[in-house]
Amino acid sequence: MRGYPAFCNKIAEVWDELYPSKIAEIYQPFTDVMDKIGDAWQHDLVRWYGTEEGMSTANERVGIMTYFLKNNIEWFNQHLPEAKLAGVHPAIDVPENTTFTVYNLQGIAVGTFESEAQALATLPAGLYIANGKKFVVK
Repeated sequence: MRGYPAFCNKIAEVWDELYPSKIAEIYQPFTDVMDKIGDAWQHDLVRWYGTEEGMSTANERVGIMTYFLKNNIEWFNQHLPEAKLAGVHPAIDVPENTTFTVYNLQGIAVGTFESEAQALATLPAGLYIANGKKFVVK
């Protein structure tokens, strides 16, 4: 989906509304819930494990969840600008009598040809890109 500029632009628009001003708000529900169930959490540990020693408390669990959520948010924030540049560039109109360079899928130029027919006759079987378009040599 990152290949579609409209999708990337919408994600960036929504992200700009949320980050960083509203992101802090998402952590509070963890704390609110754990404050309410903290005692039950500890009793549950004793019930199921026979002890609460060595087990994480409700507040420690909040810290763990918050830590991982913050890391995921920061990863997303660091990678979002890359998505703004994603997309397929439109093919360039090239006159038919112009030579063109053919590239493999790794972006390495594999040859310059007078025509598509010459490229098809010369190149080994594979998938190539020329003039902004993919083509297959069988």
